[in-house]
Amino acid sequence: MAKKRKTTAAAAHGGTTPTPAPRRAAAAPEAAERAAPPPRCAEPTTGRRHTLATLLAIELVVAFAYANALDGGFLLDARALIPLNPSVHVASWSNVAALFTQDYWNPFGAGGLYRPATTSSFLLNYAVLGNGDRPLGYHLTNLALHLGCVALLHVLVLRVTRRPWSAAVAAALFGLHPIATEAVTYIAGRADLLMAAGTLTALSIHAGSSGGLGALAMFALAAAVATFAKESGLVLVGMLLAHDVLLGPRRGARSRYAAIALVLVLYALGRFAAATSDVPVTDTPALDNPLVAVDPLRARLTALALTAKAVGLLLWPRALSADYSCCAITPLGWPPSPGEIATLLLVLGVASGVTMWAWRQRRSHPERAFFVIAASLAALPASNLLVVIGTPLAERTLYLPCALLAALVASVLDDVRRRVPRAGVIALHAALAAVLITCIVRTRLRNEDWRSETALWSSAVAVVPDSAKANAALAAALFAADGARADLDRILALGERAIALQPDYQNALVALGGHAVVKGDRLAAAGQTAAARNLYQRAIGVLERARTLDEASVARSRAHLAGRPVSGPERGDANLYNNLSLAYARTGRGDDALTAYRRSRDLDPLNASRQADVGAVLAQLGRWDEAAVAYWSAILLAPGDAALKRQLVEVYRRLPTTDGSQPLVESGAQVQIVIDHPAVRQQRCRALADVAAHLDAGGRAAEAAQLRARRAAECTSPGTSAG
Repeated sequence: MAKKRKTTAAAAHGGTTPTPAPRRAAAAPEAAERAAPPPRCAEPTTGRRHTLATLLAIELVVAFAYANALDGGFLLDARALIPLNPSVHVASWSNVAALFTQDYWNPFGAGGLYRPATTSSFLLNYAVLGNGDRPLGYHLTNLALHLGCVALLHVLVLRVTRRPWSAAVAAALFGLHPIATEAVTYIAGRADLLMAAGTLTALSIHAGSSGGLGALAMFALAAAVATFAKESGLVLVGMLLAHDVLLGPRRGARSRYAAIALVLVLYALGRFAAATSDVPVTDTPALDNPLVAVDPLRARLTALALTAKAVGLLLWPRALSADYSCCAITPLGWPPSPGEIATLLLVLGVASGVTMWAWRQRRSHPERAFFVIAASLAALPASNLLVVIGTPLAERTLYLPCALLAALVASVLDDVRRRVPRAGVIALHAALAAVLITCIVRTRLRNEDWRSETALWSSAVAVVPDSAKANAALAAALFAADGARADLDRILALGERAIALQPDYQNALVALGGHAVVKGDRLAAAGQTAAARNLYQRAIGVLERARTLDEASVARSRAHLAGRPVSGPERGDANLYNNLSLAYARTGRGDDALTAYRRSRDLDPLNASRQADVGAVLAQLGRWDEAAVAYWSAILLAPGDAALKRQLVEVYRRLPTTDGSQPLVESGAQVQIVIDHPAVRQQRCRALADVAAHLDAGGRAAEAAQLRARRAAECTSPGTSAG
């Protein structure tokens, strides 16, 4: 009432009546309110408790959705990264230093990737937490990281929008979305989980109002985790800039930029050390990403078209696959077909529309523009638009973009909820509940696919039947899982299909050759000699094709390393030569079989079975002295293998001696090898020297020294009999 009187008095003294502000100007205070940091005590205690209770309920539902994923094994790359990687087996400073100065794929090769935070987390699981080669601990860690990312997204959305409903919906949509299963359920998805956790933590701290030393230290640690876990974490800088431009910088922003600059310098130094190691970076084969085989323009246009598929997986994740390689994904033709042009125009149109919408939202709802930019930046490194990477599409790379898009969707839905009548709010909540329940069901079903390689690749072949890798991987999984080999015909058919799709697929050729030998052995045992021989000849044909590919690969590696010191075993595919030697032996080509066996042994010299295979062929050829050395080498590598000792005894039964002395002493059922027999002593000492040399080449210097000391003691003094 007083305000009205004041206005009237002003008019009486000649004042003008205030004009209403324009509609756009009226929105400015609202935008300023959103951009300002929330008051420290703005939310009542009961409100905070309700928010925390809601988040806890979401976390419990997410944990339920992934509960059936905890008993899966080490699938795909996880086997090489953990059980087969000695660098993560012992918690030592030397191993930590190696992880921070070597390629992600060391010691198996180099792919140009640098992810020491990820490999260090595997070291933490294996050696510090004592999980070893038991996968449960790794699955629990992945699930804990996912639950952490859900909570971090909740905090980020709450700080940016100051709307608990938006934060809760974003957390639920992200936490339950089936696209996240590859990052969460697949142990090797740890890189995406850590990168997302670091990024969301850094963004949440940056969006808050704290500028203390503790917050700065936490921000620096989060930024380091994001960048050192996966290359995609480097886009954090762009996200921080987008936040400050759209939402305004918070207190301590300069210090945080200085901290992330230091992190980037350390990252560059570590990556340089990894890039200058003696291990050559392996080029991405067209099998993994067909975009490497086409010119840059076609590659980028194809990558642009693939964004439609990625968005489709986010909107409708019904058909999910662990593989989208050749030939499930094919590059666009040139010139593009009408259908391809239509796809490109659709993608460009949608992208332009979203960009224009975000531009218009930057004042009234700047948080939406921020989420659009952040999601786009998160998706960019793996999109193949900047550089062609190792895969055209992978669901795990959509993990962080999914989180940020969930935040965007939640913000829009919150406005809808505020504007519709009560009946509309009820309908919106019902629709959300239906979507979340559907996500829970789909996530649990997808988790079942990740329980075994047979289930995983069966689902992949169903979704991408033209993937050569999926067909070959399913054949290998079926062969490994079926001890009775009851489904050999299907296994062979899958292998043939993979080679038909990709004729130079070396691993598929090697596997097909081995499977053909096994099928041939079965036919030979059934008396079908002619059919068996045909299969053996077929095996030799595909394996010799694989050998040509392997020799070319080894030649390229040697050329790359010319003039540089290289340590370690020779490069090549030991399984290829093992399978080839089997096929040669079955067709009576003994000398060829021996050559192939020796090549297999040289490529994998610390494998006792490789040494024993060489011994078996040498024995078939009547070369008893060399056979005995090979079997002694096998026994030194696997001293507890009784079968190897029995095979060595059979060699000594046939071994001719110049003086007629016997290397065996038999007493009833007991048979002993006379260690101090001249022939036995010489053969055993040669084996000790050979295995010690192989251990040295394999980086096991301590074990090599022990064998040399043993040789010095046993090969210069009389020995004793050994059972």
